[in-house]
Amino acid sequence: DLGLNPQSDGNVLRIKVPRLSEERREELVKLVKKRGEEAKVALRNIRREYKEKFDDMKDEGALPEDDHRRLREQLDKITHEYTEKVNEIVEAKAQQMRTL
Repeated sequence: DLGLNPQSDGNVLRIKVPRLSEERREELVKLVKKRGEEAKVALRNIRREYKEKFDDMKDEGALPEDDHRRLREQLDKITHEYTEKVNEIVEAKAQQMRTL
């Protein structure tokens, strides 16, 4: 229940949106953090998938050891960068929710 009470003035529909309660804001913060965790899990799954592909390519001889190591390091770096971006976005949004 959002606590909305619509009122009709002929051709105009007015809806007063109440301020979010402290409890509702904390629920939204938890939701934001949950979505952030889901995003980080998705990033880790992608990382694992590509590490396995790189390992398979190395085992088949299609990827030299140096290239394999370099690709894995780049993958780790990119994953870390995007994980940090997710953390920053989640923290900013959580702070915004708390100050509404």
